[in-house]
Amino acid sequence: MLQKLMEISYKIVAIVAIVAIVAIVAIVAIVAIVAIVAIVAIVAIVAIVAIVAIVK
Repeated sequence: MLQKLMEISYKIVAIVAIVAIVAIVAIVAIVAIVAIVAIVAIVAIVAIVAIVAIVK
């Protein structure tokens, strides 16, 4: 009985650990992508504004 409970608990811990790792990796990836997109967008806007200012 105890052996079965130990096996089940180990499986649950393993599954939770895997899900947690995947979730963390996914969140980090999303944050990184959003940050990169935001930086690129800001740089692009600044560049456009600068070009317009220079042309004028």
